[in-house]
Amino acid sequence: MKSIAAIANKTLLKAMHDKFFIGVILFFLVVLPSLPVVLYGDGTTEGHLKLYISYSMHFVIFFLSLLTIFMGCASINEELEKKQMFTVITKPVHRWQVVCGHWLGVTLISGLLLIAAGSINYAGVLYILSQHKDTITEEEKTVIEENLLTARAVVTPEQPDTRELIEKELKNYRKEHPDEDIDYDQVVKQIKQNLFYSMYCVPQRHEKLFKFTGLNKVTADTLNIRFKYYSSSKPGDATITARWIFGDPEKVYPVRLLSEKTPEVYHTIKIPASVIDTEGNLSIKFINYDEEYLTVIFPEQNGIEVMYRTHTFTINFLKGYLLIFFQLIVLSALGVMFSSFLSFPVAVIMTLFVYAIGSQAVSVLQILGSVSDSSFTLIELRKEEPLTFFTVAQKILGAFIRLFPQFDKINPVSYLTDGRAIDSKLIAWGLGVLVLLKGACILALGSIIFQKKEIAKVII
Repeated sequence: MKSIAAIANKTLLKAMHDKFFIGVILFFLVVLPSLPVVLYGDGTTEGHLKLYISYSMHFVIFFLSLLTIFMGCASINEELEKKQMFTVITKPVHRWQVVCGHWLGVTLISGLLLIAAGSINYAGVLYILSQHKDTITEEEKTVIEENLLTARAVVTPEQPDTRELIEKELKNYRKEHPDEDIDYDQVVKQIKQNLFYSMYCVPQRHEKLFKFTGLNKVTADTLNIRFKYYSSSKPGDATITARWIFGDPEKVYPVRLLSEKTPEVYHTIKIPASVIDTEGNLSIKFINYDEEYLTVIFPEQNGIEVMYRTHTFTINFLKGYLLIFFQLIVLSALGVMFSSFLSFPVAVIMTLFVYAIGSQAVSVLQILGSVSDSSFTLIELRKEEPLTFFTVAQKILGAFIRLFPQFDKINPVSYLTDGRAIDSKLIAWGLGVLVLLKGACILALGSIIFQKKEIAKVII
């Protein structure tokens, strides 16, 4: 451990004496505090805060990620080019300790800069609030405290297994048409359209029941129902009239509400937590009362959510920066690993490639998963047809993407700008899978490669 600490200390001292590095850090520490003044938003306090939190955190993540990549890729490579590594390897130091020492040094520098950035960002939030204190109304202040500067757990309604429903409908269709030459792709498309209509569309004078479970832990007095819907055509008065019934009338005293909300934007309804039954369940009935005979369409993702406060914005803010630190730890390991056997430019390109893929990994896997599920459903039902090149390529690509660190999964920006609580499970996943599993594997690979690397030849 003393050898690792000594190499890490050397990396820190080298960075402190690097004029270019100091210049970049000064630029970072000058630009970041100016963001609350430069960014204005939509003129409201909430808009100003939301824009600042989003832009400042994106800036911190992007800047520190690039800085960590460049420092990691220059760590071992620079010592090899300047022949400083010849002195190091003559000492009683294992090569894996050299790799871990450089990784620890780069990680410490990134962590210190992240602490400074987090402190500046939090101070920026307080500064914006102080600038608006004379103009903000009590109503606006309450909205900000309940929707933005908070940490709310999010519960989504129960959803049936669509793959199972598709398989069931396909089997029934095949039984009804045993001798027909079935175009399975067209049948699946029609089944999906019918399922979407039954699950997410509410015609005029029809109702839709949403069921939420797992609300036993709610300690708040109120709940926020956040929803968004679309309409089959543009309403004449720009609003959709609907009746809401919150709570099961057979178990609790329900709350009934008539609303006139514009489509295509999110709305929030505040209701008492007493509508949750003793088993922690909540039923919400939506009835389309619009007089223009329009069909209401809820989106498949985040159409309606139940949100309740769990802890403070400050705790959520700290959790968000902890997730950013996890990303920097892995990027540091990647940079050092590539630096152990590649030149600086190539190491940077390779690390940036992994970073780019990892920043979109979850989105790509979701796209592949949605396509792959429907494809393999067809294959399972059409026993006579073999796997196609397209479906095999999807599975291989999906497995390849899963090897990359999924940085977008731990991106905290959307959580903080929406007032969503960062779940402890996400923290545990980031620490366990991203850092301890993938990060450790990257370091181990770098150590093995550096151990095999021929640093100098003996010439006789």
